[in-house]
Amino acid sequence: MSLTMTDGMSLLDDLGLTAAYPSPGLLNVVSGKQTWHLRPFVMGAPPTPSRVARDLKSIEPPSAWNGVLYIVDHLSPSLTTRALSDPLVAVIAVRERKAIVGGEEKRNTGSGIPVSPARTGGRVPWGRMAVGRVLLRTAKPRTQTVLANEAGVTQQVVHQSLRSLSRFGVDDDHRPATVTHPERLWDYLVNDYPGGRGLRRPWTAVAELREQVERAQRVAGDTETLLSGDSAADEIAPWRRSRLAVLYAASDLDLSARFAPADPGVAPTLEVVVPDDPTIFATAAAWADGPSRLTDPIITAWEVSRSPGPDARDAVERLRERVLSRWGVA
Repeated sequence: MSLTMTDGMSLLDDLGLTAAYPSPGLLNVVSGKQTWHLRPFVMGAPPTPSRVARDLKSIEPPSAWNGVLYIVDHLSPSLTTRALSDPLVAVIAVRERKAIVGGEEKRNTGSGIPVSPARTGGRVPWGRMAVGRVLLRTAKPRTQTVLANEAGVTQQVVHQSLRSLSRFGVDDDHRPATVTHPERLWDYLVNDYPGGRGLRRPWTAVAELREQVERAQRVAGDTETLLSGDSAADEIAPWRRSRLAVLYAASDLDLSARFAPADPGVAPTLEVVVPDDPTIFATAAAWADGPSRLTDPIITAWEVSRSPGPDARDAVERLRERVLSRWGVA
């Protein structure tokens, strides 16, 4: 597991800085009387001066941002100097428990929190995974145009993805594309999915899980949401008592009126996820019989696999059986 937006948001909360994540790629931070609309970058190592210069170039007007924010493991001398002298550059150093926003340094004197090694570089294969997920929806062959629409990606991404997925049971030698070994493709998509990243905010409450979900959806109002995790699995292939509900949302939800933030070491009962993965809502719609309410079964299975309880693996297997039964192989 690597640094995430959630690590940065949690530290901002600890530092007493008000922050909101209204949409992927935009983080609003209040420092003093100024609200900074920052473009966040989650990085393992501090950026070089040339990288900072390029990123600042990318937010020149007209844009939604008035600064950049780096969420890093630790500060470098050059990044510290730049952030202290240039209010357009903000930084959150998770391991060092400090942040520089608007040219001012904030420090948390409490003990550091453990963080995982930084993620490796390279493009996250969200498009490829999305193409795989919609291929598993039905055995009916589909054109690249149809697959692109269902996965929420371009036809070029579909073309590249079909070749990459051929070793997992996708037939890319014939048109339209189909799947020859759906069980192999399922295992790859669930086991190798890198997560949606973005913001994952944990909450806890004492009400029944179904009621917690309904409360969160009422708070969401017109904000698009998708139910995932145990609660979604319960609707697709019931197997065990739900322990954790996950609600994917197009923007962050403030549930503080009816929920308490789950402190480190406390198991959350509901998590709100604002994913960086841009394909999740598209594949959910492709799988839905009507208006999309749930994440697709593969994303749901991935969420269940990381939920607490010794029977999580069995619950994932039930989802697998349900999906593969469409292919007559389960």
